[in-house]
Amino acid sequence: MNDNHKGLTLFMWHCFCALSLEEKKKYEGKNRPKCVFLEKDLDFSEIFNENSEETSKNSEANSNDASNDGSDKALHEAFLKMKRKTNQKFTEIHKNNIIDLLKQFFEFKKGKAEGFEDCMMDYIANATKLSPALFEVAKFIGPNESVAKRALEYITLNKYSDNVPDMLIEKPLLYLSICTDILKYEDLEALVFFSLYDERSTNFVSIAGSALAKSLSENPKTSEKFKKNIASIIAFVWNNKYHKDDGDNSRNILFDDRMPFILDVAALLDDFDTGVKGWDDFRDKCVKPWRVAQLPESEAAENLEPVDASFKFEGGAWDEKLIGDIQTMG
Repeated sequence: MNDNHKGLTLFMWHCFCALSLEEKKKYEGKNRPKCVFLEKDLDFSEIFNENSEETSKNSEANSNDASNDGSDKALHEAFLKMKRKTNQKFTEIHKNNIIDLLKQFFEFKKGKAEGFEDCMMDYIANATKLSPALFEVAKFIGPNESVAKRALEYITLNKYSDNVPDMLIEKPLLYLSICTDILKYEDLEALVFFSLYDERSTNFVSIAGSALAKSLSENPKTSEKFKKNIASIIAFVWNNKYHKDDGDNSRNILFDDRMPFILDVAALLDDFDTGVKGWDDFRDKCVKPWRVAQLPESEAAENLEPVDASFKFEGGAWDEKLIGDIQTMG
């Protein structure tokens, strides 16, 4: 994508209008972005109207008026030609393609497009039929309180549903990784716990949870509290999920696909004094071998030791009240 054609932003605006019209959303007057302030919108009403013959005549007349008023004539002619050739309605495929284009557009624009971005975020925060892929668009635009609250709400509604597709949790969770100054710390910490512990959390969700954990550990406002608490969370998860006895058998962490995410988050603590009994041994026997294994093969070969899958924290090593509070939050 490049900005060589002066109509790029206008084209993307028309795509956005097609997307937002389903919500009967219009951006006019003071809410209209500067980049298209003097432009007329295309009439997409036929796409959402089953009585297409009458609306086709009306929308064609309106589109001709718009083209006569100096808007991009070629764009209007292409639109009219498309309508004459097909009675196709606006589908999920169209919606997903528009969202993909919007992602590329705002990535290219570095999140700024003369007010267009404000309309985009307003739409994401208030849409009744929300596609989780829109949170990827929002991530290119930046932190926004209304969108962050919508992302948290979306995760809360979907995380305990059966057979939830990865993206319903992964996309909004990744967006929240850039919003650690906006939402309550406790809510974000509970999401990290969910991503590492709950059996409904998939690998994609765990990747997003790890990204959120990294952001919390790097934020000066949350870093110390998070590192102290995440050590307790990891100790609890390690003992209660990966070493849960089932008769005479114990789950072997090396064969559990969640293990890399647990150790990646644990590695964020470096030499931090966690206060968790047994953490130093865990760091030496599990975290450090894991970190060495991630080095290029030539560097890792000389110092490679296996992660000690038999390691267990002693009972009571973690903060029981913290874990109880998080589990109560749900």
